[in-house]
This record gives sequence, structure tokens and C-alpha cells, in this order.
Amino acid sequence: MLRMFGSGGARCPRCAQTQDAGDGYCAGCGLMLGAPRHAPMLVENRWVPGPDELAVFFGVRALSGVFVKTLRVPATARAYILQGEKATEVPQGEYEIEGFFTRLNHLLRDQHAEILVTRSSALPVEFALDGLRSAEHLEVSARLALSVRIESVPAFARYFMTMPGTVKADQLRELLEQPVRQLAAEFVAARSLREMAGQRELRPELDQHLQGGLATLLADYGLGLVRVETLALRHDRFDANRARIGS
Repeated sequence: MLRMFGSGGARCPRCAQTQDAGDGYCAGCGLMLGAPRHAPMLVENRWVPGPDELAVFFGVRALSGVFVKTLRVPATARAYILQGEKATEVPQGEYEIEGFFTRLNHLLRDQHAEILVTRSSALPVEFALDGLRSAEHLEVSARLALSVRIESVPAFARYFMTMPGTVKADQLRELLEQPVRQLAAEFVAARSLREMAGQRELRPELDQHLQGGLATLLADYGLGLVRVETLALRHDRFDANRARIGS
């Protein structure tokens, strides 16, 4: 893996030491400047993303510098060390420095490394789509949930890990909003309201349409879809005074 992160910021989010950017690392603890202010991960050394985070990533001048205290990788997380051209998964558990490098003895303790921590379960990302049109040009709204996870660490790193940071649900929603809308619009436009109302397998078919249409795009980002769920597909009827009379 190439060294992707650049420097940024002048105050270390781990030890709070103020300094010039210099080579881009904290002079006190070796953390790459610009790392997200993520106290559980950087200060407590408990590698787990937050509830709305798919991934957290940061860099260190020397890999041994992650051992500010006992390192913990809980069952709810998956952690990777990126050095050179290789990504190594860190198994769940607790580690002191010597036990860590004995178990993962191909890692270089004095070399730069990027750390990627993601969830062991997929992150649900919801979409609310208005203004879809049926075959007879009647307005339909949809509410969808996509469960996303990291499938390829190298591809994810190339796209997202150009600097330390996090990937959250709102970022994934912004990234995928347009293709999700386009696929849903294509599906709805090919059917009349009567056809959709009478089709018992409508939701699974829309789920499958989205899953197939998004697979290649997500793979380019190193991501995969665990599940697509259509939560609602709705057309509202109004009277002459624009008062809703039914759905």
C-alpha cells in the first residue's frame, strides 16, 4: 500500500501537543496530524467505529506508536494495518506491544503504517426518494435501506484514505444518492400504479434491481452490499384542493 496520507492540522488529537506540521507527525506521540478526534480509538486505544461510522483511518510514524496503552479490537470491529503494498487484518483481542509483534511478526514496528478500523457488521444507509414517476407519470416516493460493508481494503484505501478521517452514513448517502435514485426511477417508470399495486413480489424485485445495478459501482470503492430493503413505495392521492385523501 502506498503512503497515502498527507499532513494537516497543528494540534495532536491524541496527546493535544501543539506543534508545527513539520513532517506531518506529532512530535510527542508520532500520530499523523489531521487524524480524526476519535477518543475511543486514539486515546483509549479501543479500535471500534462509532454507531454511524463505516470506517475510521489514521496514520502513525512508526507502527509501535499505536501502543500508548493496551490495544483492544472488540468483536464489533475489524482492524487492518496497511504497510507497503499489504493490508494485514488484526484479529479480535487485546494486545501488548511484544505479543502483538510476535503474533504478527511480518509487520515492521519502526515503519510508517496506516490503520483502518471498520465494523464487523454492515452499516445501514437510508434513502428517501421523492419525485419518482410511474409509467403513467404519477408521482411515487420510495424509502430504501442499503446495508454496506468494506469488501476490498486496497480498493477502499485507494478511494477514501487519501488523508486521515472517517466514512459515515451521510457520506455514503451523498456518494450513492444519484445512482440509487436513477435505478429506482428506472424501475418505477417501467410499471403503472395498477401493476405495482397488484404485484406481490414488487419489493423483492426492486431490491434485486438495486443490488445488481449498484454492485459494480460499489466494488470500485471497495464496498459491497449485504442487503437492500425497500421500506416503502408510495403514491399519494389528492382532492381538488390538494388535500391528501389516500395513498
